[in-house]
Amino acid sequence: MKVKEHPIVDSLKELDIEAKIDPVSNQVFTVFHVNKKEFPLFFRELHDGKLLQILAIFPTNIISEKESDVSRLLHKINRQLDLPGLGMNEEIHTAFYRVVIDMVDKKSKKQALQVYLNTVKAICIMLSDAIEGLASGKLNYKQALQQFEKTVK
Repeated sequence: MKVKEHPIVDSLKELDIEAKIDPVSNQVFTVFHVNKKEFPLFFRELHDGKLLQILAIFPTNIISEKESDVSRLLHKINRQLDLPGLGMNEEIHTAFYRVVIDMVDKKSKKQALQVYLNTVKAICIMLSDAIEGLASGKLNYKQALQQFEKTVK
């Protein structure tokens, strides 16, 4: 007997994206690769499947002495780009980008998922050098802010 796949896994398969269920969080996940970096993406249905949360994790742990600077940078980016969704998890020392999308209209579900996945990837690519540089200690706050500003010009 074949085990039934998760609906999100099925939707991602339609987009030629391989996804699995994470045994720890019980969430659907996949990884996208850019410039030799792996960005984990986690998917979770909310409100009985009417909403879908996509969480992309930047692939660098935040060193503890940089947590406040990373928090400042994420807040600045969220405010400057009017792009809510950047945040950090201090418990596991990671920065992330999160978006929640409406999945009520089943007809446009595949198209909406593709558009948002492309957006999440673009944002991660655009911001990763500044966020990861600061999180790892390779950049100070001022340098990371300059890197961000250079990227969005």
